[in-house]
Amino acid sequence: MSNSSSNDDMKYPTTSRQGRQQQIYNSDGARLVVGVVPILARTKQVVLVSSRTRTNEWILPKGGWESDETQEESALREAYEESGIKGTLTRNIGTFPHTKYFPDSDIPTCEFTFFEMDVTTFCEDWPEQGERQRRLFNFEEASKLLSHKPFMHQALLKCSLRAQ
Repeated sequence: MSNSSSNDDMKYPTTSRQGRQQQIYNSDGARLVVGVVPILARTKQVVLVSSRTRTNEWILPKGGWESDETQEESALREAYEESGIKGTLTRNIGTFPHTKYFPDSDIPTCEFTFFEMDVTTFCEDWPEQGERQRRLFNFEEASKLLSHKPFMHQALLKCSLRAQ
């Protein structure tokens, strides 16, 4: 991203947004989702969060792109809500189609756009801390943990830590 996005002037919610009234969908009906690959470049680590529904499963922070935000604003908000991290989005990693509910369909049910995020702050309190854990992993550990989610794994493999 030529103009990196940071959260310096963002207002962070004390609770997570609920519902899908403001969700954005593409022309095929796929829900548009944004997320981050949160890295600590200095220590070559990745922040993962536990899934809300499968607590022993580690994932990248992500959530619905909402109509009152840019993709970048949604990605920063979701990172904060789910994992209590703040930072700077340094680049758009890419968009990854995902068929969540209908594996026999050629039409994806979701399109995930991931941004690389340089993490600058770990908050002590965040909206979903009672529902999720966050943890740092080295690149290889994160790659193994995300291998069951191809769209997340592909995003991780495109982050700058892989080249190091």
